Amino acid sequence: MNIEDKLTEIKTELKLNKHEHKSIFAIIEQSIKTANSMSKSIIELYNKIDILTKRVEELESMLAKTEIKESQGELDEKVCDFCGGRGLVIYEDFSGRYTKPCPDCHGTGKIKMKGE
Repeated sequence: MNIEDKLTEIKTELKLNKHEHKSIFAIIEQSIKTANSMSKSIIELYNKIDILTKRVEELESMLAKTEIKESQGELDEKVCDFCGGRGLVIYEDFSGRYTKPCPDCHGTGKIKMKGE
């Protein structure tokens, strides 16, 4: 093999490597875009989790305050035990199923505390 053939071979290898590098760079670029997109999604999820966590804490605090007031007899009303606070009960007889206002709370879902 003479020098000219060797130079041609080297040039051909460099051209092939150049194309390979372009492909590799394209893959890397696409991977970076995908990673950035995933990072944004992860940040959005963390923000939603943070909002939900704060809401759960608020609800737990409200529940604790309600339980304290209930234990001290400070609540005017409580959830109706008969209908579970729905205000309606389901009845069933020979003609079928139907709903009626709760006989205990009269459809309000709440019962006045005794002594009121």
